[in-house]
Amino acid sequence: MLMKLNKRGIELSLNMVVIIAIVLVVLIVAIIIFSGGAQQFVEKLKEITAQIWTAKPDLAGKGV
Repeated sequence: MLMKLNKRGIELSLNMVVIIAIVLVVLIVAIIIFSGGAQQFVEKLKEITAQIWTAKPDLAGKGV
């Protein structure tokens, strides 16, 4: 005799894991914003973006 598995418990725990992960991400972002770390993050992001846009690929010796 085959018994049907009750998947409701698995779905509930998986939903809780997803909700907890989202809450943790929001909490970390809020802590960064309120601690003043957001300004440092934005400045670093601008610096990295500028480096990417000004970088020139080195195609020498690549058979191009």
